[in-house]
Amino acid sequence: MARAQCFTWAPELLCDSVDSVMTVLDLKTATLYELNEVGAMVWEECRTPRNLSAIAGQLKKTYPKVPSETLRREASAFVEQLVASGLLRCVGDERSGLHGITPCP
Repeated sequence: MARAQCFTWAPELLCDSVDSVMTVLDLKTATLYELNEVGAMVWEECRTPRNLSAIAGQLKKTYPKVPSETLRREASAFVEQLVASGLLRCVGDERSGLHGITPCP
């Protein structure tokens, strides 16, 4: 997955956080997902379009002892799962601002 791609929440989702667990309901499929604390952090980062570097950078602030490459690799794998599940969507890349979305920060 290219780091320049930006990801944001797919439409038709409801989410809520209780303690350190985020629940996400896909209204199209009536599927309920539970995200742990780290998954919830990644999810919240994607409230607005974010690329993998920005997501991993935010994780690094919370987990400074974890190697940056590990955070990038894990964030990438999790984002891929969220995209495959239909919870996140790719909105272009930060160089081109595709699909009318302004470039990612």
